[in-house]
Amino acid sequence: MELSDESIRGDVLETIVQNIFRKAQVEKEYCIFYGDLCEKMIKLELSLRCKKQTISTMKISMFRKTLFEVCKQCFEKFFDAGEKQKSTESLEKAIIFKTKLYGNLDFVGELYRRKILPESVLVSVFLSLLGLSDMNSTVDDLGVEGAISLMNKVGQSFEENSGKKPEKKQQFD
Repeated sequence: MELSDESIRGDVLETIVQNIFRKAQVEKEYCIFYGDLCEKMIKLELSLRCKKQTISTMKISMFRKTLFEVCKQCFEKFFDAGEKQKSTESLEKAIIFKTKLYGNLDFVGELYRRKILPESVLVSVFLSLLGLSDMNSTVDDLGVEGAISLMNKVGQSFEENSGKKPEKKQQFD
């Protein structure tokens, strides 16, 4: 089986994104740094592809697409019955589970604030946390606390952006 350059690049890109996500989950104090790193990686990719750095061209970024995929995978783990069951085995595992969930939510919030994550994904995260989605149909204290934590992170940005349609030529900050 022969590996193409594109599949190798995809694997390397996924490994990089997974490491950033893993570190952002457990190193809450560096969440802003990791958000900035992701934003700079997207800008670098666009400039290397000779694309202007706008909201609309950001959508073609492979780094951003990989970031979404890893974000979805990480987030779905929190609603997996097996993972939830493991988190109740001991106090230590429960604390680790909660720390990773909140780290994940902080990072997702940071990506939204930087206009990397679209509003539709953020709304989907809220619906899942509050038990209103196909992924999660139960409400628990951890989900409600997570939704509150996420709203504290993105509330102002969400309110400013809701109802507005971003301009196609607008550059992201």
